[in-house]
Amino acid sequence: MWTGFLRSTPSPANGDGGHTHGALPQAAPRVFIFAETGLRLMLLFARLVPALLWMGLIYRSSATPGLRSLPLVQRLGLLPADLSPGAAQWLEMLLRKSAHMVAYAILALLLAWALSARWPRRTALRAALVAAVLYAVTDEVHQSFVPMRAGRLLDVAIDGAGAALGLLLLRPRLPWPGSASGRPGLQR
Repeated sequence: MWTGFLRSTPSPANGDGGHTHGALPQAAPRVFIFAETGLRLMLLFARLVPALLWMGLIYRSSATPGLRSLPLVQRLGLLPADLSPGAAQWLEMLLRKSAHMVAYAILALLLAWALSARWPRRTALRAALVAAVLYAVTDEVHQSFVPMRAGRLLDVAIDGAGAALGLLLLRPRLPWPGSASGRPGLQR
């Protein structure tokens, strides 16, 4: 029974199955629903901190102007010197796009973990994927304003694929509230 901002549990002691028709039960414990909601919101915000820090790292990486000299893998001496420029650029692109996928897989996992404090597992996974893709869109828009960088829809697709792949591959290993792992949490 809901009475104002208080939630009371039914008590059969009053003879009508706990329903007092507007009066508060005498022996029933009362819990402020705002306290429960506040704790869940605090948990959500605390869990969002790693995701927000990761988003800041992605933002910082996107703010770096593009380099148009030798590919990074050649500048660092990671490839043979006699490798053709075309092959080096292809490997550079492969490494950069793989880094995009990994970065957004990590972001999606951090978001899913954070959102699981507030929502059921399936909802948290979907919301994490949507949030990661939306962040990828904003990241590409941001890159379009950085010198020697460009925002590309292909990169949004690659980032979204990385987020989806990360959630699909690591979903069974994520610690979820109320899971059989014995961790404390809310049953859903």
